[in-house]
Amino acid sequence: MKTLDSNPKTAAQGADFFWILVSAKEFNLGREHDFNKVGIRALDKKTIEFRLVRPTVSLPSLLSFTVSLPIRLDLVEAYGDKWLAPSKLAVLGPYKLAESKSQQIVLEVNDQYFGPPPRIKKFKFTTVNEAQTALDLFESGQVEVLFDPPRTQLEKLRARSEFRIYPQVRAFGFGMNSKLAPFDNQKVRQAFALATDRNSIVEVLDIHKKTGDPSAYEALKSWIPKGIDCYNSKIGLDFNPALAKKRLKEAGFPEGKNFPKVKLMVTSSESAKLIAERLQELWLKILNIKIEIESMEFPSFLNRLMTDTPTIFTYGIGAIYNDPHLFSLVFQGDAPVNHTHWKDKTYDLLVDQAAGIADLDRRQKLYDRAEKILLEEAAVFVPLYQSSLTALVSKKLKNFTTNLQGTPMMMWADYDRSRRH
Repeated sequence: MKTLDSNPKTAAQGADFFWILVSAKEFNLGREHDFNKVGIRALDKKTIEFRLVRPTVSLPSLLSFTVSLPIRLDLVEAYGDKWLAPSKLAVLGPYKLAESKSQQIVLEVNDQYFGPPPRIKKFKFTTVNEAQTALDLFESGQVEVLFDPPRTQLEKLRARSEFRIYPQVRAFGFGMNSKLAPFDNQKVRQAFALATDRNSIVEVLDIHKKTGDPSAYEALKSWIPKGIDCYNSKIGLDFNPALAKKRLKEAGFPEGKNFPKVKLMVTSSESAKLIAERLQELWLKILNIKIEIESMEFPSFLNRLMTDTPTIFTYGIGAIYNDPHLFSLVFQGDAPVNHTHWKDKTYDLLVDQAAGIADLDRRQKLYDRAEKILLEEAAVFVPLYQSSLTALVSKKLKNFTTNLQGTPMMMWADYDRSRRH
């Protein structure tokens, strides 16, 4: 109920994932006030009934997502805003929260976990904003796993035995606000898409990769990424400078003349800066349009997307569950995370139809049609690449890995006891 609450003070992010339940969308948007009409109820202590507005193939996968995890209502009612405090929070997994600070959390073994206890009894996650500072901490042994080590030093870091690349299904690109001029013009959006060289983006991100080295990045033309059902490498607009110039001229801006000032908004991360600068170079060279770059910390970036969407912005999501619907629903007209503000009834219908079909061949055809509308015709979003996770892992650790979301699977990790002394 809290997830679907229409009150912005109490509602949780991700409510739209549950719009597949009868009356859930209406309740979430404040059109329905009786939660008993929402298509979910507990039949007994071990059975939950879901009533759906349409067949949904991804429901089992959705129930494994974090927004589906149960919350102890009695603890929320008893402790209010303090229910997330380490001494109050109840968890299901092998670890429980022992300490929480602004840039650090400490986890320790959950004695009530139903499965076998993990080997490592306690560990901490620390956020370090400066890449070099984080690397220094790893080198001094103060941290044992460093995610996303400095790209400027990847050439030498790749040669080290501690270097790892963990597969992920994460897709990144840039969107355009279809409600703001001049990107309310389809041909302008197509021009920017056609003037974008994905391979160039991958090269700048993996600039120190040598021939034969594994890459943490792969150019992506479709929005449904490789590794997810219904991926199609042929979907999307190819890099075509000549056609980009033609589309810009047709839009009324020959050789970029009289094109207004626009900004590309990105996060303050190292990779975002590299992407923004390369896009800036490409669009100046091909379209004769110089854009400004605006960067900000991630929380501010997200707030700006939700409250005052800029003209152009970078955007990415990971496969929190394995189904193409996760990627396609982002651009449905009423999706809260559709920051392009574009709406298309045909696209919405195709995505809804595909979500309820189990046959992969039939689903593929529907998603292909939907992606062509999104990426080639409307061109409100331009996929750039999908990434894996790079890391440095101490030789003291063994069996350390991550899932496809990039979450460390610490329950399987252990120390190499022969290296600890």
